[in-house]
Amino acid sequence: MIKLELNTVSNSQPLEKTTKSSSSAVSTTTANPASEDRTTFHSDAKTVQSFVSQALATPDVRQEKIDALKQSISDGSYKFDANKVADAMIADHKES
Repeated sequence: MIKLELNTVSNSQPLEKTTKSSSSAVSTTTANPASEDRTTFHSDAKTVQSFVSQALATPDVRQEKIDALKQSISDGSYKFDANKVADAMIADHKES
């Protein structure tokens, strides 16, 4: 399960990244353009909360797919290519 901390997300507090610049040609600040570049990222808390809600609502396991696979194996209707399985096993063994 993924745990997300939302306590650090705020609309009123932008995230800032400041770096020193040796050239004034690539400046994004108005205070002292020759000494630093500044990038500000504003977070949309509603969008973040929406994504978190969607992630938390998504099940860790798609049980209906597992149940269908179990059923097809138990009733003998599950088909697979033995050569592909063998090739994958050999490839996995070579990697380790």
